[in-house]
Amino acid sequence: MAKTPKTPKARAIAPVIDFHTHINMPEVQAWIRANARGTRRPRPRVSPASAAFQKRQDATVRSRSTDMRARIRDMDRVGIDIQVISAHLTHYCYWAPARLGLEVAKIFNDHAAEIVAAHPDRFVCLATVPLQAPKLAVRELERAVGLGHRGVQISSRTEDKELGDPALEPFWEAAEATGLPVYVHPHGFTNTERMGEYFLWNSIAQPLEEAMAMSSIIYSGLLDRYPRLKIVMAHGGGFLPYYAGRVDRAFDIRPETRVNINRKPSAYMRKFYYDTCVYNADMVQFLARKVGVGRIVMGSDYPVFLKEPDPVAFVKKVRGLKARDRRRITGGTAARLLKL
Repeated sequence: MAKTPKTPKARAIAPVIDFHTHINMPEVQAWIRANARGTRRPRPRVSPASAAFQKRQDATVRSRSTDMRARIRDMDRVGIDIQVISAHLTHYCYWAPARLGLEVAKIFNDHAAEIVAAHPDRFVCLATVPLQAPKLAVRELERAVGLGHRGVQISSRTEDKELGDPALEPFWEAAEATGLPVYVHPHGFTNTERMGEYFLWNSIAQPLEEAMAMSSIIYSGLLDRYPRLKIVMAHGGGFLPYYAGRVDRAFDIRPETRVNINRKPSAYMRKFYYDTCVYNADMVQFLARKVGVGRIVMGSDYPVFLKEPDPVAFVKKVRGLKARDRRRITGGTAARLLKL
């Protein structure tokens, strides 16, 4: 197993860290155009209006993925010291055969390492791996950590396997061994037949996908087998943390929910970490009570249009937090997870 990157000298005060940002890498998009014919799954059905808006957004995302000086100006404008950059969601490429999946993951990880090397005080990166081929995913995770990446981003499932599937066990074992975070961010939703209109495939379906991913991880017993895993959920974990009573009631009543676990699902929710990209400050307040302030990291979803435009100001809106709690959310916990 590759060693984790050397940790820089700690600061007296934690830097302000945006844990949830994306980069749409032109080299990866070129690879997708050249290799996706006949292998890529169909795009979700969306309305023409939604598709047109998405096209405009993609242009903005591309500009902030290539002009890092503009990106840094945006960071400075809202008081962000460090961005954690992770792959654009189309970069997962879990539809690709194993060898090609490894190839495209290497392209992203190598170019991302160059970006970080050029701006070491402003960016750190989460790697991407070919999760559809777990042994290759382990190999690329180890290589990426050697490049200096501070964790890994994955989607909420592969093309045909949930995150708690036994086939993915080698990846989780390796991820735990690195001591670095696994950031779970879905690529849309797996079944969008009813969600083409009104942007529902994202606004409603993506938080549902996050709830599905957490559920698979919990009910499979994964967190009992790998108790040192550091899993960070995008968008505050989707719907699950805010409706935990129902899954707990099912656990009490239904024996099939207790096959692999002996504690209520809500007990496992404190084992995850969550970002603040939920758009309502009172939801962060609830989440802090539910799982603890130390389990929350600040995230904006930069540079997409749906981003939280000023994530630091957003955290300041959360009621009931002490100054030290806000510092933990805006950077302290992320710095510890990323070994900064």
